Amino acid sequence: MILRKHRRALDLLTRLEKASEEGAREARPLLDAVHLTCALAVDKLLAKLFSDLSEDDARALSLEEREATPQGVSAQALTYGELEFRAVAKLLRKLGPAATSGGAFYDLGSGVGRVVFAARLLCDFDACRGIEVLEGLHGAAEAARAAFERPGSEWQRA
Repeated sequence: MILRKHRRALDLLTRLEKASEEGAREARPLLDAVHLTCALAVDKLLAKLFSDLSEDDARALSLEEREATPQGVSAQALTYGELEFRAVAKLLRKLGPAATSGGAFYDLGSGVGRVVFAARLLCDFDACRGIEVLEGLHGAAEAARAAFERPGSEWQRA
């Protein structure tokens, strides 16, 4: 999202990435600083966006719905778990600007959508989508999306 608003920033990041891959030692510290700055800002935004829904709350939503599943549906297959933000940021960074620019990002079993929001804020995907079968988690993700998309919200200024 940050890069989409600043096309030159994406171009600069791509050039720094390329220079670093080609062995330019001076590019790596600058590239690391840019990524760290973006990651810290996004982590802060996500903490605000999900301030009313802790990981424990999301896990409880998941458990409640799984326990109510009809026989024959594997509740174990719907076990709730979240990736740590730092791991997501590192994974997206490893993909590089070329892989995270344009196209679509999908998270299957997206829970409340934290990873989808991280991808949206950290990368320059054309679209980011979460797919979740548990209605409670999907509802929480939709509520976060509504807050995120509300005109004039702090997320739109990010």
